[in-house]
Amino acid sequence: MPDQRPVGDGTYGTTTLWDLLSNGGMVSDAYVHTGSDGQVVNSCAYVGDEPSSKTNPRSANGAIDWAFQRYRSTAYENLCLAFVAQAYGWGGSGWNTAEIGGDWESSNGYLKTSGIPPRGALVWYHNSVGTGHVAISLGEGKVIGTSVGGGVGVAGYLDHGSYRGWSVAYLPAAW
Repeated sequence: MPDQRPVGDGTYGTTTLWDLLSNGGMVSDAYVHTGSDGQVVNSCAYVGDEPSSKTNPRSANGAIDWAFQRYRSTAYENLCLAFVAQAYGWGGSGWNTAEIGGDWESSNGYLKTSGIPPRGALVWYHNSVGTGHVAISLGEGKVIGTSVGGGVGVAGYLDHGSYRGWSVAYLPAAW
């Protein structure tokens, strides 16, 4: 998350506010005409930390950065679980499918089914072939993941298959 210091003078003044773009990026409010000098929408919620027993090598913002560096890549088709694990800095997730991962998150009390998934959360889905799907939340109702128009892309969190819920980015079997 960007710090809260003023970012300097922009086209529309000086501010500590940051605006979330539709592609998941952020820009200083000093460069965006919102019609107000104050905040006009609710603040982004960020996912909490994963359990302390195993922390991710990469932060949520680092994972999102990594994912955007692969935007439109087709190299991760049918590899959604590997994609999110690698985004968070792991070699692999340790689970065979996203369905198994989502089942583990659910049975261990990490899967949340209410509220918009916060930035950095893992967003879990069922699918018709039984392997499940997972993506990374950008916050504000968007995710980045595989299988968006045939490659890595951004979509609404309810646009992909049967939504199961979201969890902190905790991959206990990752390596």
